[in-house]
Amino acid sequence: MGLINIIKNLTGNGSLNGHHSKKMCKKMANKYNDINLFVNDYGYLYDTIKLNGWENDCYLHMNIKYIQQPRHIYAVEFKDNSVYVGLTCDVKNRRSAHLRMTESALRENKTVNSYSLKTGLKPHFKQFTENPLEESLASEMERFCVEEYRNKGWNVLNKMRAGGLGRKDVTKWTNVRVTVEGRKHNKRVDFKRNCRSGYNYAIKNNLMDTIFIGKK
Repeated sequence: MGLINIIKNLTGNGSLNGHHSKKMCKKMANKYNDINLFVNDYGYLYDTIKLNGWENDCYLHMNIKYIQQPRHIYAVEFKDNSVYVGLTCDVKNRRSAHLRMTESALRENKTVNSYSLKTGLKPHFKQFTENPLEESLASEMERFCVEEYRNKGWNVLNKMRAGGLGRKDVTKWTNVRVTVEGRKHNKRVDFKRNCRSGYNYAIKNNLMDTIFIGKK
């Protein structure tokens, strides 16, 4: 019942889409010219838009626009079983950037190129996708590839959490994100101590009871 209630509280009626239609989400988003202000006021609508892939329809008028770009999934492997997994819109340029050892390439691709220079090992570029995937699927598949490598004993070089699209999120916290983070803690005091910004967001948006359903 805990998880069911959490989903219900976050979305309005227990389904991921809730009762928020695309038309209604777009109508509310159209009142804002800044996506951060929209998220602060309507984090639950932001989550609904993201879950349904409605960003292009709802955000094109904003100062900060979100336009989906299909991505390829790739890996750069080394003979010592070290690997870097990434996403790119341009396979040719990304391959070239990772494999050349110039000073400018080192500045642009520190993880792969620094490791190659440090170990003396040559990187091997491997492309996983024949056709690019839409962003949300590409992100999920990148995480899958990282876990596959880790499960097979590879040393994963990625510094950022897999699934990132090479840019900062337009905002850090949404109702769903903060609930996921908060559920990692068994007590409210631990959440406050370890993640003050998330805790403050949860307090502001009345999410604490939802986050700690079944907990102290």
